[in-house]
Amino acid sequence: MEIKFEKQNPTLGHLSVVLEKDDYMPAVEQKIKEYSKTAVIKGFRKGKVPASLIKKLYGKSILAEEVYRKAVQSMYDYIREQQLPMVGEPLPKEDADLSLDLDNPGTFTFDYEVGLHTEINYKDVVNKDTQLDAYKVEATDKDIEEVIENLRKQFAQTEHPESSQEGDFLYGKIESIVEEGSEIEPIVMDNTALPLNQVKEEARAQFVGLKKGDEITFKPDVLADDKMAGYLLGIFEEGRVEQYKDVEFRFTITDIVRQVPAELNEELFKKALPNRDDIKDEAAFRAAIKEEIEKIYEKNTNDLLADSIAETLLEKIKIDLPHDFLKRWLKANNESLSEEQIEQEYPRFEEFLRWSLIKQAIAKDENIEISEEEIFEEAKARLQRMFEQQGLPLHMMNIDLDAITRRYLMDGEGKNYREVRDEVMQRKLIERIKDKISLNVKTISTDEYKALVDEINAKQEEKAKKLAEKAAQSAE
Repeated sequence: MEIKFEKQNPTLGHLSVVLEKDDYMPAVEQKIKEYSKTAVIKGFRKGKVPASLIKKLYGKSILAEEVYRKAVQSMYDYIREQQLPMVGEPLPKEDADLSLDLDNPGTFTFDYEVGLHTEINYKDVVNKDTQLDAYKVEATDKDIEEVIENLRKQFAQTEHPESSQEGDFLYGKIESIVEEGSEIEPIVMDNTALPLNQVKEEARAQFVGLKKGDEITFKPDVLADDKMAGYLLGIFEEGRVEQYKDVEFRFTITDIVRQVPAELNEELFKKALPNRDDIKDEAAFRAAIKEEIEKIYEKNTNDLLADSIAETLLEKIKIDLPHDFLKRWLKANNESLSEEQIEQEYPRFEEFLRWSLIKQAIAKDENIEISEEEIFEEAKARLQRMFEQQGLPLHMMNIDLDAITRRYLMDGEGKNYREVRDEVMQRKLIERIKDKISLNVKTISTDEYKALVDEINAKQEEKAKKLAEKAAQSAE
């Protein structure tokens, strides 16, 4: 066997694999023997089919399969051993001319194009001369109060008062008042709910002071919007509420429900923060809520910094790529995509590829590795956050989180595992980069953070617009 590699330019190479009969015939003969042991052919017992018959029936296909397998395996072994900076996958230059004759095995030559990337000199950027802004969000008294008020409503006590007031829920029967013979289909809902905060402010007075058994008539236009009207009337087809805009409805009250915000006491503290047994008074509760708010924003600001690092490295690290080759490779692997679609998607693909190459280079040089234990713990933490966000306190539930985590990592045909693995690797990589650059840490409020995110999103939209324009120009 002979393998030759010739670099045609910095981003494209030609690789040739020449196979002699001694390179592939032992595997072909072995495969014929295996077929003879397992083949089921009429007139022969299983395992007793002569090798000569297998050779006659399947010889050419076995030969083609083994020759191609050996060529591809040898090609990838060479690329790995020579550490060629490959991008995409090698593309055959043309179909090999295979003279498939088992009696006279010959020499086969396979030619491939190999896409390459240029050297990644990230150390010119990942150093203390690179300065980036990082942010720490500090929760204000207003933020804390908003969260506490929401928690008090979430864990509110339910009462059934004698008469209604703003903020109550009215339950009862609603029916349309239409003349006999009207083309409008009558509506009757025996048990529906009307939240008074979904009634327009100027119309709420007529809904206050009502008691069980009272009747009230109104038109749908007193409600906040068509969506609420559809919910109340049981109409979910788009546009159908409009048919009832001038129809009066009679609402007969069967119950009044009032949500009374929970008191600020230990019962609320335990419900809101079930994993904290140390909170005994309002001051400690407010401090804990402040911590929780800032913890959420810490993840968000870390994500912002990661995006900023990626953007900076992509902007300043030069990597030459074989663009025409990569477009052909994308087409070969996605035959359903048109040339125009590939041109449109290529700028985003190129950015993704360049960022992947930068991360791989840094991870390799910095010996950044991740363990199965780290992947498992990250997946477990992800599931725990999901349960908590759904209001499911794990300490009160008979849940084997370790078993659920193992199933989660095995589900999705490996997709969940890969996502968690990549997340762990990216986090460790970003942490390493943060240690090597200079960070200007700024403390900001939640309002300032939201304004910052709006500004970043506007820039991202402008960037996406430019990428689309670039793709459109390439497609012309």
